[in-house]
Amino acid sequence: MPVRASLYQRYFLGKRDLLLLWIGQVASGFGDSLISIGFIFLALDLTNSETAVGLFQTIAYVPIVLFGLAAGVYVDRRDRKRVMLAADGGRALVLAGIPLLAVMGGLNLTMAGIAVMAVTTLTAFFNPAYNSALPLIVDEPGSLFGVNAVMQSSRQFASMAGPMFAAFGSGRRGPATLLGANAVTYIISFTAIYFIAAPLASGDRSRITFDHLKQEVAAGLRTVMGNRSVRAVFLLTLINNLLLMGPAFVGTPLLVKRVFGGTIGNYAIVELMYAVGMTITGVLLHRFPRMRSLGRLWAYGLVFDGLTFVLYLWADTLPLLYLFTFIHALAIPMIIVSRATMVQRLVPQHVLGRAFGYIDIAVLGVAALSAGITGVVCTLIGPRLTIVYGGMLAGIVGVVALTLRSVRNVRFDDTAG
Repeated sequence: MPVRASLYQRYFLGKRDLLLLWIGQVASGFGDSLISIGFIFLALDLTNSETAVGLFQTIAYVPIVLFGLAAGVYVDRRDRKRVMLAADGGRALVLAGIPLLAVMGGLNLTMAGIAVMAVTTLTAFFNPAYNSALPLIVDEPGSLFGVNAVMQSSRQFASMAGPMFAAFGSGRRGPATLLGANAVTYIISFTAIYFIAAPLASGDRSRITFDHLKQEVAAGLRTVMGNRSVRAVFLLTLINNLLLMGPAFVGTPLLVKRVFGGTIGNYAIVELMYAVGMTITGVLLHRFPRMRSLGRLWAYGLVFDGLTFVLYLWADTLPLLYLFTFIHALAIPMIIVSRATMVQRLVPQHVLGRAFGYIDIAVLGVAALSAGITGVVCTLIGPRLTIVYGGMLAGIVGVVALTLRSVRNVRFDDTAG
């Protein structure tokens, strides 16, 4: 068998649609890394205030909280492919408009806030559509962990290019130009997803009324949260991200800019270290796709993820900050890959979109509250201690996860919990 065919079979199970979905994820992974850099530094440039940046990040993630539940219901009732296409097309249009506003002199904090809210609203629909479409394309439950690992590691590998592009490419011309260039990545993702042939539509396409929406949300919550393992994953994810998302998204760029006097290029290198570390672990996880205890892997990832933030206490130079960020990043795929696989294996397909909508609320929605709190705390004790204390508390959450039988007993071959 030719090497190319062997790789195609090994990593994509010989499925053309999985390869197309992978291309879309690589493109959007590159794009998402640019967004995280561009909007943070755009807010810093427009406000020069820690509290304002925290508030900006809070506003950015409010749509996840507002639309996360409804997005899950919508995804479960509609064609997931069309949802992803609409999200990619919308994000491309919004980002392309940012440099145009800058040229016309209309780019201010209000317009930046509207733009970032539009992007996260569309992301609130894209993420559950993608995560619930993946099992339909794979159609082999035993292959889900390995495929999730490939998707995650490839996405992070693509994310390496984002920080380098920010540091040495369009990012040197300012965050507005960087965000405008980012529109191209979502156009690539749109094109790849457009050619997916597998049926990704729900059998029920009836009109969704508001009363029916409430009933579907409630039914989804009962089904998803009725599983003790999934319920524990959701609640611990919520608490963990309340403690860590703000310090990571707000505290780190403030540490670079305020403590080290760094630039968008320096923060881009921090993001590059995240991408490198996550890529390495993602590749290793794919090499061991038959990991038996998904629950333990996830819990150990939470512990490692939190406690490695404590290393920032000794980050006295930018090179040390880069090193400690790389070490911290090694834990993240352990969390993401195992959590996605557990949810895909334990939750029935007809409510899987809702399940990932709830997870998005726990991961990204809670970031809104965490970012706002972080902005205030940073003004009181500084970004370094904010990150360190958040990491210590998050590590404790991981220890709690290890003590729960409903978590540590979730195995790779479980189909019910």
